Amino acid sequence: VSTCAHCFNALKNEYESFGVELEVVHHTQLLNRLVREKKLVPVPPPTVDESKTITYHDPCFLGRHNQVYAPPRELIEASGLQFVEMERHGDRSFCCGAGGARMWMEETIGERINVNRTQEAVATGADEIAVGCPFCNVMLSDGLTAEQAEGRAGENVKIIDVAQMLLESVRRGQAAATPTVEEEAEVVEEAEAIVAAAAVTEEVADDAVETAVAEADMVEEGAPLTDNPQPAGEPVLGDTEATEVAEAADESPAEHVMEHNSELEPTDEDAREEEAAELVAEAEAEAEAEAADEPVDGDEGDANKA
Repeated sequence: VSTCAHCFNALKNEYESFGVELEVVHHTQLLNRLVREKKLVPVPPPTVDESKTITYHDPCFLGRHNQVYAPPRELIEASGLQFVEMERHGDRSFCCGAGGARMWMEETIGERINVNRTQEAVATGADEIAVGCPFCNVMLSDGLTAEQAEGRAGENVKIIDVAQMLLESVRRGQAAATPTVEEEAEVVEEAEAIVAAAAVTEEVADDAVETAVAEADMVEEGAPLTDNPQPAGEPVLGDTEATEVAEAADESPAEHVMEHNSELEPTDEDAREEEAAELVAEAEAEAEAEAADEPVDGDEGDANKA
């Protein structure tokens, strides 16, 4: 992997003559592959107003010598920036001024090549000038400094490598994924609510288990289960209480028991009470029949009461 267009060309095309065969990729090619595979996810600026205008300078040894044009431009587009081309671009691009050892030499005739290229980049109105080679970075940065000193370029304009541009875009996505303090508080509150609900559910379950165990013990001991207990203040009447109330109401104890208890919620004991009431009623009916045949001393009304 080479970040330098000159090294990329030498390793890829010239080392083979010395018996060294290498698979060589430029860093913009590698980054573009990672974006395509979703291993790097660039995120555009949140609004158009925050989006910067950017132009791209083709390094000579990457573009015109090795025909690598698309990967850097695809990375710029993936980052969501507003891309504008220079007049000379692609296979008709212009040198940054570092070729032919001009990196270490000063021109003695004509104008400086790096300044010429920088002026063309500034003319696009771009906020950023993207490059894919450290030599291009140095030469265009030098040209931009000269133009800014003359007031022909804005102070906000800067030179940036395509990799740096992509890094800003990826970090933008990571920052958006990081929860705020308020969002973290909401998550904690929701988690606490879930834990509290789980505790209540566990308590209800424990109570249900205890009730089931208690009922099982009662069944084992032979005690009746009362799933529908009667409301307080409305007791089921037995024979003794029924006799006292029935005398005051001028009715038989059995009739009073049946009339009173029929108004109550049925329980497991009601069946036994009803059966007992039926037996009492039958016994009283037989007693009344015998009393009618053999009246006791006194008037007929007293005999019926007896």
